[in-house]
Amino acid sequence: MKYKHATVILLISFLAFAPAVVAAGHGDSFAIAQDLNPEEILPELLENGAEVVLTHVDSGGVGSVVYGQLGIPSASLNTEDAMYDDMMALVMLSTQGEMLDYVFELLGSTGGMGDPTAYATGYSALQFDGGFGTEDIVDILGREFSLMVGVYLNLDLATSQQRMGAVLSHYSTTFQFAFQEVYSLRIDESLFPPDANVTLPFDSIDVFIYKETSGFSHYTQAMFSVMNDAGFLGDIDQTKFSEAEASASGMVLIPDIEAVYNAFSGILGGESIPVFSDESPFTMAQLPEGLTGSVAITAAGYTGEQVVSSTSTSLSIGDLLGMDSFTPISDGWSIVLGILPSSVNVTSYTPYDEQLTMYDNTTGMVFWNASALGVQSDYILNFDEDEFPPDISLVRTFEPAIIGTGGSTQVTLTITNNGDTAISNVMVNDTGFAGLYTTPVIDGSTSDTWSTIAAGDSVTLTYTVTCPNEGSYTFPKAALSYEYETNTFVKEDGRKTLLVQADAGSIILQGIMDGMPYTAGIIGLVALVGVIQIARLAKGSGGGGGLYEV
Repeated sequence: MKYKHATVILLISFLAFAPAVVAAGHGDSFAIAQDLNPEEILPELLENGAEVVLTHVDSGGVGSVVYGQLGIPSASLNTEDAMYDDMMALVMLSTQGEMLDYVFELLGSTGGMGDPTAYATGYSALQFDGGFGTEDIVDILGREFSLMVGVYLNLDLATSQQRMGAVLSHYSTTFQFAFQEVYSLRIDESLFPPDANVTLPFDSIDVFIYKETSGFSHYTQAMFSVMNDAGFLGDIDQTKFSEAEASASGMVLIPDIEAVYNAFSGILGGESIPVFSDESPFTMAQLPEGLTGSVAITAAGYTGEQVVSSTSTSLSIGDLLGMDSFTPISDGWSIVLGILPSSVNVTSYTPYDEQLTMYDNTTGMVFWNASALGVQSDYILNFDEDEFPPDISLVRTFEPAIIGTGGSTQVTLTITNNGDTAISNVMVNDTGFAGLYTTPVIDGSTSDTWSTIAAGDSVTLTYTVTCPNEGSYTFPKAALSYEYETNTFVKEDGRKTLLVQADAGSIILQGIMDGMPYTAGIIGLVALVGVIQIARLAKGSGGGGGLYEV
């Protein structure tokens, strides 16, 4: 559990808590200290299915949540259709706000405070020949996107294209999605020069990438709709995910897990997948005829505001999810994980059962076997005061929020200490905008420092931005750093957008100033129409009993 933020990549979550999951079951107890065989983790999850709530609070008190399910996908996906034949996987992912930055940070990107490229340059594992890396991915996709990626194995290109087209049509009809092609790639031996003597362990792989344009909220609702709501999902406030400034949702669908496993284990020289029981009644997770059916991981996650502070003594997982009660699925596994910084001493947690709960003070993780614990009103972590910094807010506003070309807006960053203890060595940095654009004019300092901010006090940083051209201007994250009890904390305000609109007068003026082609002709045409109307007025020929068009 070495990551800083929980993300929607539920597979990472499963791998992170896999040893605890294997120890869980439907009996009255499990032995935490028993020897665990990692090879049994995936079969156990696949055979029984699972729903997982994963919550994480960082050292600054900011909460993150992932809710996901593993099992047989909803019938609405129609996974028995021939369009999925020879498809290795269908991946869907939608991001909103800063979630992509958190993913890059999770994967190991680095950068300084206020650096607009801080989360898009440092991860070497995503770099390819020619220097293609995460920054290039961000340039192509943007930080907010909704994608569908389909991967087919060992088909001729025409067949792959036909089947992928059928998938797009089905999802468009079923979920009212709208797709635009982004990229397609075919990997086979023809991709390499003849003298390279490359022999691939497969005939071909076709990858199709599409952008989905219905919007994050619609996309996320579709992801929830293919989950089973018989467990926790029925009580979750789903707007927590769709309305958060930084959130994501997605699905990994494997239409035939046996085919995928056998294909890749054949490539790697392994053995075929074993067959498991088909007696599980959990409809989202049972696997008829062993593991020859479809399997999906579907999840949604968000990173929100500061949820605990120096005066807090507990964390309610129910509050993070907007839940009044937790009802586990009747079959399969329901699991709840709460993760606090390892520096925080968890004094107690509820519910508590010696055999059904576990606390690891090395990782700061509390595990609940929710299936065996049954219906609960909440899951709560308790700790002492002053484990987290005071409640500090950083808010950035524009006045006005929309300006005309050549107009100005005042940018104000307000830092407020909502706690009952002072913070020191405060520094705010909003220099990212100047690094992105050259034409806007900035008047005033975009960074400042304060030796201390007392409890209940606020300080502000203001500067003015003038934009000569119309467009949508992005202000990268503003960053605040401060010290509390000798520890340094960082808080960020999300990306903001300033809209610069052109009115009719400014369009003409800007066109003249910029030497826009045909400007003189356009102005001449307008003048000619005006002269004709004046002449009609003078001659009384406007018609309509003295009413004239102007």
